[in-house]
Amino acid sequence: MNVDRTDAVSAYRRLLRIENTPEDAKGNFQMVESQVKAGRTTWEEGTSTFETLMRAEGGARMTAETRDAFRAVARAADPARAGVSFSDLTESYVELRQRENESAQARGNFELVVSVAERTGRSVADVANVFNALLHLEGGARMTDEARASFNRIVREVQPERGFWSLEGLTSVYSELRTAENAHDQAHQNFNLVLAAARKTQSAPLELARTFNQLLRDHGGARMTNEAQAAFRTIYDV
Repeated sequence: MNVDRTDAVSAYRRLLRIENTPEDAKGNFQMVESQVKAGRTTWEEGTSTFETLMRAEGGARMTAETRDAFRAVARAADPARAGVSFSDLTESYVELRQRENESAQARGNFELVVSVAERTGRSVADVANVFNALLHLEGGARMTDEARASFNRIVREVQPERGFWSLEGLTSVYSELRTAENAHDQAHQNFNLVLAAARKTQSAPLELARTFNQLLRDHGGARMTNEAQAAFRTIYDV
């Protein structure tokens, strides 16, 4: 029986064009082929994904990093897990990669985002947008650890059925508090206080965050966080 390998030939030629050596192109081809055979993608989509990831990582000198990124996308594309396309996942990975200095950091962020998307039932793209907003808020690529800590702290409190307790709602609350503070750990303390008061009073967390920031301003700003926290505890009995 004749087996049409036209798509495979096209894929190999495209991968060869973006590589420095035939050996590297062969290895990349085999990676794409394994995902095609597993039913996770097509020759066209898988090859386009590899090309896109190689551009994002910096070209042919970054073959190892591109392969690692491709593996991360492939794991997330497993129908038994995320059930989303290679193309969608690749777009999210590239968005995350563009905001980081190192490939390993971007992969770590991507894997965290995929995990949270699965747990919360949200799209990877939506969760990636939230993470990128937090990374920017915390100070960019030099503050990846802080962004991850803030992201994880917010995710622990997510209750989608409760309005402002959604992922985006709580991110707005944290952002309100973070922009008023000099330090990430102080913003976390304020976030904890605000959520405790929200639970106790059944109030919207964002309104309470604005109240906290008003108290912070009244006491003299970010250098007086302890005093503002004490006042807030007294008022809300938390």
